[in-house]
Amino acid sequence: QSQGRPRTYQECKDELTNICKSLATGISTLLTTSNTKPEDVGAVSKKIAAIIPGLVEMTKLAAAALSEATEKLLLYSTKDIANATAEIFAHPKDAGGNPKNAAVQQKMSRPANPGTVAIARFVHTLKAG
Repeated sequence: QSQGRPRTYQECKDELTNICKSLATGISTLLTTSNTKPEDVGAVSKKIAAIIPGLVEMTKLAAAALSEATEKLLLYSTKDIANATAEIFAHPKDAGGNPKNAAVQQKMSRPANPGTVAIARFVHTLKAG
């Protein structure tokens, strides 16, 4: 992309799709790490947290090209991802403090964790835009 040229919706959509893939991979790594190496959860969490600002900024650019209703859906979906990611961050901390805590380990190993559900909704909204 040349400097100063606004991004097209398609460019934003492509970049957001890549960001979502990175985020989903990071969440998966976090969930695995919390079960196998709880002491490494902090480093993995920081990598995931570093993805969120790019998601927010790119979503703002994409949303500007959408109808008001779709723009709101996309922005709310981004908020859902941020909230779900924060919820996911809470569980590894618990798991790291007590790796034998069965209730926390069960929450961490759910296939439909809040992060993946929020990402899937976001991508669906993105494609509909």
